[in-house]
Amino acid sequence: MEQEALRHNTGNVELAYSEWLGESPPVVFLHGITSGRITWLPRIELRGVQRAYAFDARGHGDSGRTDSYRWTELGADAVSFLEGVCGEPAILVGHSLGAMISIYVAAERPDLVRTAFLIDPPLYAQYGLRDERPEFERRRALAGKPFDELVAAGMPANQAATISRLDGNALTYVLDGPAFEGWDIDTLLRRMECPVLLEHGERGVGAGVAASAIYEGELDRAVPLIKDCTVVQIKGSGHIPMVQQPEEFMRVASGFVQRIVSGT
Repeated sequence: MEQEALRHNTGNVELAYSEWLGESPPVVFLHGITSGRITWLPRIELRGVQRAYAFDARGHGDSGRTDSYRWTELGADAVSFLEGVCGEPAILVGHSLGAMISIYVAAERPDLVRTAFLIDPPLYAQYGLRDERPEFERRRALAGKPFDELVAAGMPANQAATISRLDGNALTYVLDGPAFEGWDIDTLLRRMECPVLLEHGERGVGAGVAASAIYEGELDRAVPLIKDCTVVQIKGSGHIPMVQQPEEFMRVASGFVQRIVSGT
């Protein structure tokens, strides 16, 4: 069941978030583009007994809309959230865009991040979208339409719940390129100090946005730049392991959180 949203004002935008009480260190869940914090609710148990948070990025879910959706600005929003709400170094669990924002925070503010679990990040999206473009264009055209209208048109209810609460300009920024102004992924990867678990799917599983967002050769470029990186592949999954291979995803994610907490 979705919780009533709490609010954090970054000074530029108001972020809606959910909180689960528990022990330190906190776990912070970051969603992908066109998604929202509600996508983490069925999987929140992977946190174990840790305190946890999930927030809607600007332009998504119940968070505020803005005139700009540069990824550096989304990263700054996450920094503000970690400073103002968590108040201590957190375990970041980020999917897709959420993984990219996790990279930004870990690079820019290592004091706020204990470790990061990066779930199929679109590492080099700044150099141009590929198979994802047609579906992103379709979702932009549908963004903000009423939930019932989207479901009646054949969209799955879980997807309609987030698309109906999406500012299409967040996708326009990605499709047209302004999202990547000031964004240099290789520099960010080099500056990460925390331990990183990087999960990737298979390009041959799913199609379009359902296939892995990591293309051939990208891991070979990215992984050597990260000081402390463990790579894991969830077989039989593409870009959305929590949906495509939910049991294995929960095993990997829960194990990761518990290893960090226990220090093993």
